Amino acid sequence: MPSAARVTLFTVGGAVLAFGVGSVAITGLILLSSHDVAAQEQFEFVGNTLTVNSDGGGVHLKRGQTAGVVDVDRKTTDSIWGADPEWDMDKTDGVLRLDTNCPPMYSVNCDGDYDVFVPPEVTVVKVRNNNGSVSVDNMHLDLLDLGSDNGSIKIRNSSSPVLKLSSDNGSISVNGTWAWQVSASSDNGSIRMTLKNEPDYVNASSDNGSLRVTVPAGTGTYNVTNDHDNGGGSVAAGLHDAASPRVLKLSSDNGSSRAYRGDEVQQPWPVQPAPPVPPKPAR
Repeated sequence: MPSAARVTLFTVGGAVLAFGVGSVAITGLILLSSHDVAAQEQFEFVGNTLTVNSDGGGVHLKRGQTAGVVDVDRKTTDSIWGADPEWDMDKTDGVLRLDTNCPPMYSVNCDGDYDVFVPPEVTVVKVRNNNGSVSVDNMHLDLLDLGSDNGSIKIRNSSSPVLKLSSDNGSISVNGTWAWQVSASSDNGSIRMTLKNEPDYVNASSDNGSLRVTVPAGTGTYNVTNDHDNGGGSVAAGLHDAASPRVLKLSSDNGSSRAYRGDEVQQPWPVQPAPPVPPKPAR
């Protein structure tokens, strides 16, 4: 007669094997049934400040053409165990909510992607994304405040007197953009920044990632602080002047940290016709 221990071992092993086979089968069915679903919606909007709260998808900001209306194009990946997306607008405080609603288990192919067209009268945009990237193209605003818990942040060919950018886990990229005051921080990811004007203040920091900040070519100088605990650091010749009113602060706990002039690096994206240089923020 088999021992109780041996019976228990076989029983547990069989259960684990069955669970594993079942999981593989379910995953296969989900992948086979996966397909993209597109949807569009218009939300009435009043005011000049738009806040976007998103969970589980990439958010792409673009300038819209219709006043008082936020247009959203959504694409989600659906399956037998896929997304159950929701969206709504709180017109009282100007908050657009985008939720992909992926299932807690077996969400092996559950994605969301949102193109948000910002009304022309909006001058302030704030985005908080719990799990997904944030990108901005050809936007000209008074304030751009972007945050992502898990995803990259990309801005290109835009202008804003003030940029506030933060990512808990993802890179930050700013290219072909005009700004006077920039704050960019990433807990885990690199920061790449190419500005088209001479900024008054830049603070770029990463706990784990390299930093590259590029300012325009010329004779402008900056009071440069370049801290790097584990990685190389460099500042372009003639860029630093302790007496300069302009400030560049670079800090990386684990990664190299470098400040360039614009003629020393190549821009990674083609730049469209220049947007207007934004006015300086009031002090």
